[in-house]
Amino acid sequence: MAANVAFEILYKEYYARVFGLCRRLLGSPTLAEDATQETFMRAYKYFKRYDTSQPFWRWIATIANNHCIDLLR
Repeated sequence: MAANVAFEILYKEYYARVFGLCRRLLGSPTLAEDATQETFMRAYKYFKRYDTSQPFWRWIATIANNHCIDLLR
């Protein structure tokens, strides 16, 4: 399966969870929407580094959490 197709499937499956995490951390749906998009852009950029033996949620949640913390600083 091509990486683009795999990432598209993961995007559709995890978008709502990432958005919910960002919304809880940032307290704003508008900021959460932007943070979610940025999270997935970063994940896509580094998708080749993702260790498929690990849960995808843990990896993408870490990216989202770190990005939201950076925004709150």
